Amino acid sequence: MPIPRLECIYGDAGCDYLYSKCVFLKPLCWTEALFSLRDSITALTGYKFRIVIGNQYRSG
Repeated sequence: MPIPRLECIYGDAGCDYLYSKCVFLKPLCWTEALFSLRDSITALTGYKFRIVIGNQYRSG
């Protein structure tokens, strides 16, 4: 079945993500911009995120 969105995942090594028992995403290394954003969010919340998933819907 076609997925209605394009997906990407960035994160720590070993933080693979599986959903719907059929879609497996392996994280790319953090970019500098995402690493900086993650650290800013960590400073505000006290929680360290290990991954971020981006979606771009084909319909806009």
